[in-house]
Amino acid sequence: MDETLTILVVDDDEVDRMTVRRSFRQANLTIDLSEASDYANAIAILQQQTFDCIFIDYRLPDKDGLALVQDLRNAGVQTPLVILTGQADDQTAVELMKAGASDYLSKDRLSPKALSKCLHNVIRIHRAEMDAALANQRLRESEERYRFVLEGSNDGIWDWDLLRNKIYFNDRLFQIAGLGQDEFSTATFEDFLHFVHPDERLRFESAVAAHLDYSAPFDLEVRLQRSSGDERYCIVRAKAQRDIQGRPFRMAGVVIDITERRRAEEKLAVQNELLRQTIEERDQIASQREDFVSRLTHDLRTPLVAADRMLTLLRDDTFGPLSSQVHEVLEVMSGSNQNLLQMVNTLLEVYRYEAGRKSLTFAPFNILTLVREVIRELAPLAAEKQIDLGLELNAPFGPSTEKIEVSGDRIELRRVIVNLVGNAIKFTDQGSVTVRLREEQRSPTADPLATAPETEAIAHWLAIDVEDTGPGLSPSDQQLIFDRFRQTKDRRSGSGLGLYLSRRIVDEHHGTIGVQSQPGNGSTFTVQLPLAKVAVLA
Repeated sequence: MDETLTILVVDDDEVDRMTVRRSFRQANLTIDLSEASDYANAIAILQQQTFDCIFIDYRLPDKDGLALVQDLRNAGVQTPLVILTGQADDQTAVELMKAGASDYLSKDRLSPKALSKCLHNVIRIHRAEMDAALANQRLRESEERYRFVLEGSNDGIWDWDLLRNKIYFNDRLFQIAGLGQDEFSTATFEDFLHFVHPDERLRFESAVAAHLDYSAPFDLEVRLQRSSGDERYCIVRAKAQRDIQGRPFRMAGVVIDITERRRAEEKLAVQNELLRQTIEERDQIASQREDFVSRLTHDLRTPLVAADRMLTLLRDDTFGPLSSQVHEVLEVMSGSNQNLLQMVNTLLEVYRYEAGRKSLTFAPFNILTLVREVIRELAPLAAEKQIDLGLELNAPFGPSTEKIEVSGDRIELRRVIVNLVGNAIKFTDQGSVTVRLREEQRSPTADPLATAPETEAIAHWLAIDVEDTGPGLSPSDQQLIFDRFRQTKDRRSGSGLGLYLSRRIVDEHHGTIGVQSQPGNGSTFTVQLPLAKVAVLA
């Protein structure tokens, strides 16, 4: 042994202790030696330190060596104990070994060789016993864990000894099969096969044979038939163990009860089918409703257009002169007819967008010209209410700007601007309505609606602000005002479709529309569109 061994010598005779020390030294052993003169001193030392081996004199002044051996073993000390005795009779040796001594040496035959041989033997045997005890402990722990897993698992476990045709079932598998453990003491493969549903047995046997003969994977879903007659849906998996010649001698696996999952899946499938039918019915009803509204608005538009033309002829005295009172009535009738025609047109456009039947024609055009046209067209309405209606061009736009070009459908964007400016005039009783054009620098990825491939290289955006000095909007109205059929509490609110249609049009142009407002401080509606080009006068 190359290691340093810790040794305790318990002997009341100083001469005997010197003899032991000299023998160790002459045996060329590397040791760390401690000494005790009696039983009590030895116990005190052992409470503070552990040793690789303890040499004990048989005769001690307070208690004999046999008592010390017994007490140490009873206290759980497993260190090798070698008794040094002057009495080498067999009866003493038997008593010492029964008490737990590892070996004994006669002081008369004490020599470096004998001492070294005895020390090596007892330490070797002790360490072999410790290794064996540790291995046995680990084996017991492994077996306990295995048993715990088998018995505590929520899955059924089966272990088939092919040579003896015996199958082990854990408690869970008995539960799945609906059996008590006392119904049969040993199970065979035929017993296991008996629980498989008759319609599944041939497939089950074929899968087992393919696995044993050709090592094909064994993983299949089968129905098990319980002793009560009801069925359980299970997944059965297993793997065979083979000897060095590749012959299977054992096959073990699990049985997973998926009955509740299968029933839940079947129930979910029924619910999904009902949901699918409900969705189809809803979509059919929605389609029929949209078709009805589309046809209705289209059919309503024809007589309204005819009535508008007839009113125009009457107002122009085409059928003869009319009194001023009649002209006033015709003006009211014409205005009401125009409002109704505009509502019908808006409703028709909304359903075209929602049905995906609206086709837009994109082309570059001068939106500055379009805005000026709208302002000239709506100026009489603003003048009638004594409201200032104006146009502002913020930097970098200015008086010299002759063209602000965007790509889009001119007619549809005109509808948006007319709607925003017309609403501003309608809800403003005093003050002004200002249309402002300005440029914004922004990343195309900052806007989730700007997803068209051509916008990836665009960093310049046109912002069109329509600012009024009207009553403003509450925070709740601002959140809902662009939804379909959403109206404010103002009595002048229309059908609730104008702003919704405006949002749909702007979305189709990969732009944004929003509002900022404070109750009592007016509102600013902003449309943002990708800017194509700006031209100024030379």
